[in-house]
Amino acid sequence: MNVKQFLFIASIFIGTMSGCGIGEKVTETETKDTDSSQSNSTIQDDYFENDTLKTLQTDVSKRIKQVENDVFGEEENRNDYGTFYLDREKEQYVVGLLEDSAKAQEFREALKDTIEDKWIRFETVSYTTNTLHSKMSVVYDDVKEFAKDKRNNFHVASDISNNQINLVIDHLTEDEQAQLYNKFGDMLSITIDEEQNELTKKANEQEISEQVSEDEITVGMTAEKFQYPITTEIVKLTVRNTGDVPLLFGTHYTIQKKIDGTWYEVPFDNGAFNDIGLSISPGNTYEEEVHLTGLDYTLTEGTYRVVKSFDQEDKDHDRFKTVRVAATFDLVP
Repeated sequence: MNVKQFLFIASIFIGTMSGCGIGEKVTETETKDTDSSQSNSTIQDDYFENDTLKTLQTDVSKRIKQVENDVFGEEENRNDYGTFYLDREKEQYVVGLLEDSAKAQEFREALKDTIEDKWIRFETVSYTTNTLHSKMSVVYDDVKEFAKDKRNNFHVASDISNNQINLVIDHLTEDEQAQLYNKFGDMLSITIDEEQNELTKKANEQEISEQVSEDEITVGMTAEKFQYPITTEIVKLTVRNTGDVPLLFGTHYTIQKKIDGTWYEVPFDNGAFNDIGLSISPGNTYEEEVHLTGLDYTLTEGTYRVVKSFDQEDKDHDRFKTVRVAATFDLVP
């Protein structure tokens, strides 16, 4: 599974068109009459998926808003006492209400007296829309603390239909998950999306050494250290030309990771490098910085290598002999 996309819908659409007063039920006949009266409406018919959803998003939503104003007044609203969203598949508004709230139950009874059952259904919820939205930022800050010392993509969103806050994240330890669940309880749903961070493209060449000697070419490349913290952003490389001929190369390099004995390419966000031609003479060294940021991959612990190509120009100046070397290093927590 690549890049799972989670769609969290909290549809709170309040109509503003005129309709019948409080206490009048929406009937089939009234729906048709109301539809015909909307011919001059600024909302076009093709905005709605079908006539039923049009009725829900205009007439029914208007009546719900009227009941809300009558029950809660101007200082409060239904989001203080529960949740509210449009279930497009079942073509109903869903009103979730706190069971132990007298005001929420008053709202329920007022809606039942005003709206036909086919347009609305009721659920009991543990958290209100306002509570979920206010806790989202707290979840985000806590997860950001866990992720700050490692590259870790995550997304926090409210899931009104399931009365939860959803966290989708590349990596999270069992201890970190326990801390979050202890703090937020069943309000929080956690999905570890490791497959989003999966490497699938095998390197074309599996066996590449840190030093290569072929004919007049002898070149080696090593990382400054054998091991780096996983938070490292730059790895410094040293290239040594100990052969008999100058070598040509560019700024381009690839980063690869070893997984179960096989090397896989780590993709870049854009893969763009400056097209600069460089040369290193025999007996000289060249230092280069490899940036571990800007990757389309969350780096995890393991063995990595940077691969670069070096070319020798032949006597006719029109062909190149190419060799590749790799500097290997480990990333650790």
